[in-house]
Amino acid sequence: MADLVLMAPAIRPIQIFSGDQVEWRWELLERWEYLVRRVSGSSVDLVRRVIEPGFRWDGSTKPLHNKAIFVTASSHWSMVVPSMEHDELCNNRVEVKAMGITSADAAWHFYQQCLAYKTGYAWAQWKAVLWGGPQW
Repeated sequence: MADLVLMAPAIRPIQIFSGDQVEWRWELLERWEYLVRRVSGSSVDLVRRVIEPGFRWDGSTKPLHNKAIFVTASSHWSMVVPSMEHDELCNNRVEVKAMGITSADAAWHFYQQCLAYKTGYAWAQWKAVLWGGPQW
């Protein structure tokens, strides 16, 4: 069996200034497509999602992201794709809910991406987004 080749998007770290506070965000520099599992009754199918360049996310699911002295695109690289895709689903929850994607589906997608990208703490992160993340 061939190894799965994991892709990584072109991103850059950016600073957001609010008064005397500085927060870090990631910004997507290229179009990114992914599939998310949708469960409906006893059937399961995949829905294609597209994230356009310019999408910004806080990576709140990446530990220590906002505590780093200097964040580069390689910081917590294994969490970039899982956090980006999960944040995109959460940011667009009205749209994805209308498509039949639930918050549990989004959390499961995040968990599967954490496993694929070998974050090392997928179970704990999954439970955190499942129980502490947005619900719809």
